[in-house]
Amino acid sequence: MKRILTLIVPVFLFNNCIFSQTPSIYKEALAFIQNKYDISSAAAKRENIYRQNGVVHIFIDQDGNLLGTGIPTTAQEGDRFVVHVVYNIPDKLIFALNYQGAFTPTLNIYGEKKTADQSLTTGIHVDEIIFATIGPFTGSLKLNVTRKDPDKTELTSILDPTITLAKIYHASISAGLFGTTLKDPQNISLFVNPNGDTTLLADDPQLRGLGAIMVTYYLRGRTMLFSPSGSSFSERFGICLGTRLDKDQFRNFFVGPQFDFAKGGSLAFGVHFGERNFIQGYDKFKYGSDIFSGSLDGRIRKEWSAGFYFGAQIDLRIFAQLFGATSAP
Repeated sequence: MKRILTLIVPVFLFNNCIFSQTPSIYKEALAFIQNKYDISSAAAKRENIYRQNGVVHIFIDQDGNLLGTGIPTTAQEGDRFVVHVVYNIPDKLIFALNYQGAFTPTLNIYGEKKTADQSLTTGIHVDEIIFATIGPFTGSLKLNVTRKDPDKTELTSILDPTITLAKIYHASISAGLFGTTLKDPQNISLFVNPNGDTTLLADDPQLRGLGAIMVTYYLRGRTMLFSPSGSSFSERFGICLGTRLDKDQFRNFFVGPQFDFAKGGSLAFGVHFGERNFIQGYDKFKYGSDIFSGSLDGRIRKEWSAGFYFGAQIDLRIFAQLFGATSAP
């Protein structure tokens, strides 16, 4: 559902003079914003966006100049938005915010006027209008901020962007390469040592590597377009469930947490539950060194047991993008 709403914030200041053109207050407005908000943080610089608790803040002066950060290019579905206008017009004026997009209709419809920070020592006194929080949105968001000057009949548009919102997903499919402590010796055979003792040899008798396909559920949701923002553990955290990537997929299952270290890449560990081979009566047999007596006939058995796995995995959409890039003409 799309709706078009207008937020109008009147500001009444009285002065004996009426100005047809207002002097630039960009430097004073930028100092005001820098003093009041942490727009110089590492996250804000990296993404060119100031986001606090899921709310994206857009700062402009009375002429529409962006302050500190730009129009969001890393905004995501679920983000909400607040527009701040810093002004210093010594007469009656009206700022209006128009926006269009699909959203959850729970918002205040009134902007909030804040007094200037008295700790500033600039030569020009500036003030701030904070429009109501809007959103969340999906798909895209069109914003338009207009200003009505006291000596003009027409509105002046000072900001008119369309923001594309990155889609959030809560599940992904990945391919992983893991090491596992669940022993599953293969091709077990008798072997006679030079000293005459009989032992057993096998493939993969100890720690072994294997490939797996995993489904990950993200508790907070993720977007594939950007790396996890900041150091938020919950955004980088997911729960994995998967199986072995070969003919033994129904004999091996994996479950545990994962932690994203980059876009499409993660570290994973947890419990490996699977079917394995063992020698009846020799549960802790050391292949190649322990002595084995008797025949192997009927002694190689199977059982379900648990071990520990660890390794790294890559989102399959990364493979799809690489394949698409290499197969393009």
